Amino acid sequence: MPRWLFCLIILLCNTPGAYALDPNKVLTQYVRQVWLASDGLPLNAIFTITQTRDGYIWVGTHEGLARFDGIHFTTFNRQNTPILNNNRITVLCEAPSGALWIGTGGDRFFSSGGVRGGGLFRYDQGRWQRFGMDDGLPDDIINALTIDPPGTLWAGTMNGLVAFDGQRFTHYTAGLPSTKIAALRFDRQGILWIGTTSGLARFQQGRIETTELTDHSIQALYEDQAGCLWIGTQTGLLYRPPSSTRCIPTKVTSPLTYSPA
Repeated sequence: MPRWLFCLIILLCNTPGAYALDPNKVLTQYVRQVWLASDGLPLNAIFTITQTRDGYIWVGTHEGLARFDGIHFTTFNRQNTPILNNNRITVLCEAPSGALWIGTGGDRFFSSGGVRGGGLFRYDQGRWQRFGMDDGLPDDIINALTIDPPGTLWAGTMNGLVAFDGQRFTHYTAGLPSTKIAALRFDRQGILWIGTTSGLARFQQGRIETTELTDHSIQALYEDQAGCLWIGTQTGLLYRPPSSTRCIPTKVTSPLTYSPA
């Protein structure tokens, strides 16, 4: 076990439980530490971030992938990792096995100027695998990744939804309001919500259904503890209460609160 990880475990075991942020404090009153390219990041602009079960923080930039151990950054890019043929890291997702799935791409929503993605990558204990269109991917730009409880990997691409069971890719486009997928999220009922550039859809019982939200370009999806689905769009934030068929816009009243519009 790395020494830094052992020390972190000891620290966590002797640390009291976390508390909610004090609503009476502004964000500038909290202690923070900033890491920049001068500290080892490939690029200051971060597009995706995740933490794997071994404690490492993984950061995706348009100049490669970085692994942070709490002190140092280790960069993986085209220069030092030949299989990683694209430095534009768009999304990261950890598998139940501990392997890290990595999506790459050109522009997040629209490919232009001949910029193409590098496909899908799997990193596991120092070993790399690449999956591209020759392997069954419908497109080599990956915008979203998620994994269902049985372990199937789901990817949102610029040409529809794809599922990978470890052996083959299954491609879905029927029912999508747009094949350009930007966000994926499983809810607690096992429904896969799909955010596209032309609205929201859901995948259940083997088929895709378009919802009433068809006039928004969706960029992010999140389900909270109450079961509400939060929907980030290019024009604002909406939420969908449990068992509701309506997506309700929010009205910002302060930087840290909201109320229904």
